[in-house]
Amino acid sequence: PPRGPPARYFTQQLDHFDASASRTWQQAYYVNDTYWVPGSDAPVYLCVGGEGPALDGSAVRSSVHCNVAVEMLPATKALMFAVEHRYYGCHNMSACPYTREDEEPLRWLSSRQALADLAAFHRHATAAYALAPANRWVTFGGSYPGMLAGWARLLYPSLFFASISSSAPVIAKLDMHEYNDI
Repeated sequence: PPRGPPARYFTQQLDHFDASASRTWQQAYYVNDTYWVPGSDAPVYLCVGGEGPALDGSAVRSSVHCNVAVEMLPATKALMFAVEHRYYGCHNMSACPYTREDEEPLRWLSSRQALADLAAFHRHATAAYALAPANRWVTFGGSYPGMLAGWARLLYPSLFFASISSSAPVIAKLDMHEYNDI
């Protein structure tokens, strides 16, 4: 059985960078509001999903994904979300950004689209949970999701106040021989 809350879904643009594109899909996210007091100025934690196994409700309760954020919830009274990365862990075909009929189904799989997904989720959650500017958002992630967490802060500084990026390879190298040094 799944650990933690069930998936929730919100309507996400398939292509954020083509003004003529109108296709959407249902992106999965999870919520931990155990300590959250609506109307407070507590922070909002956003656990960024990545290329690993599909997220489940444990991402906002107790998991390797963003457990540092989970551990800080009682002290900070934060509201916590975990957003699944597009293409990874499609819970059902309506929650996938592509169909079997797409000639190039992977063309919307990019970190650029994933970052725009996070900005769109911010707008969705801000409206759905009546969040205020005082509710500062902090992104969390490790490895590739850590890169996304940091980039989200850099690209959307008006949305994301801070970023916790664990083990994030932010300086990419084509021939990274150091990987084999261990």
